Amino acid sequence: MLGRSTQLTSLVTLLGGQVDDDPFLPMTSMSMMPLVVVYGYNSTGKSSLVRLALQTLQCMSSISFTALIDCTTIYSRRQLFTDILRQIDPMARAQPDELSATLQLQPAVDGYHNLNFLGFLQCLSKIASNKSLVVALDNVDHLLARGMTDLLSSLLRLSHELHVPVRIGIVLVTRNISARLHKMLAEHTPAYVHLPLYSSGDIADILVLQLRMWRRETPFRAWVHFLHSVFEHDCHDWIDFRHRVLDLLPLFDAHYSPADAEDAVDKAVHKQLVQATQTHVKAQWHQSIGPRRGVPHDDAALNNDINLPRGSLLLVLASYLASFNPQESDMAFFTTAQRSKKKRARHGTAAASSNTTSSSKSSVLTQLFGPKPFPLQRLLAIYHSIHDEVDPSFETDPREGRPMSRREAFAHVGGACMQHNR
Repeated sequence: MLGRSTQLTSLVTLLGGQVDDDPFLPMTSMSMMPLVVVYGYNSTGKSSLVRLALQTLQCMSSISFTALIDCTTIYSRRQLFTDILRQIDPMARAQPDELSATLQLQPAVDGYHNLNFLGFLQCLSKIASNKSLVVALDNVDHLLARGMTDLLSSLLRLSHELHVPVRIGIVLVTRNISARLHKMLAEHTPAYVHLPLYSSGDIADILVLQLRMWRRETPFRAWVHFLHSVFEHDCHDWIDFRHRVLDLLPLFDAHYSPADAEDAVDKAVHKQLVQATQTHVKAQWHQSIGPRRGVPHDDAALNNDINLPRGSLLLVLASYLASFNPQESDMAFFTTAQRSKKKRARHGTAAASSNTTSSSKSSVLTQLFGPKPFPLQRLLAIYHSIHDEVDPSFETDPREGRPMSRREAFAHVGGACMQHNR
């Protein structure tokens, strides 16, 4: 795996795999960490790294069963139990789904579709008794956001407190270790595998492989390093940088033809390519900001403008929203929500609880279209200020007389951001 060989070796070793080709070292001598956390920014190869590590462990025969669960598709506890058991059960994996559909046969009932936690433990002990199992939970933050914190805590305690006769290793894959996840991990001693951002050399390796630039590898790498110095702070991740490279690739083909190019850097040709790239990027920049409507065209005014990329613009907007302190209306909202929780806890009847829940949902539903600490009045103020900055000469909207919902306010803010980004 390009740019991730060190992390792959570390992960395989932590999960009990043997990375040294020593025939005198038995497979069982490697210890498996019960909990490993793989974290890194977007598009850093976390999912691909974990998938390749599990495949490596299976090829080494050091792990009997592996399961990789994408938590973005998990909405219930029983669904998680079903996905894990069906991935580790050899009979469930061997079911010929396509053949059954062709012959119009009924699929075999494995009994994993409606299990509670106790039933899950019984099936797990039956399938993987006295064997090793690695369960990887990708995008684990979705489980926490959907109220399954206790389920995740139970999974982390399987090999310690529940006395399951299975050697279990859990891999948590997340973009960032949130405060809630950090609090849960404090009870354990996990091992961490961090995936940093790709360097310019790693990105060049990936692009050479994807674009098949083997004949022109040396000049292409030099050009990619130059582009990385130009767009380093404007790209959200290496995927955005790849789009920039593909957009400017005709310039590279014009200076280094695929037919007669040699794998060497000509200083004169490289200088011409750099100048052509700078001219093209500058022309795109002036075209993106352009003269504003109602304002006379002035080169000096254009030079004074600042071209913010979309990521920076949204960051400025987020910091602008976060700069507000909670107001009295926000305190009233939180107080009302807290009182409703206390009332539901005080009244033990199910009927009273259902009535309170339905009434609270109907009253709070219109307020959940935006951040709770920001009332509608401040959202409208933010919207109008951004609208004035985008187009100062706009006419009064005839719909301003009617009240605007939070959904409409955020839609207008997003539209203003997109318009300003163009």
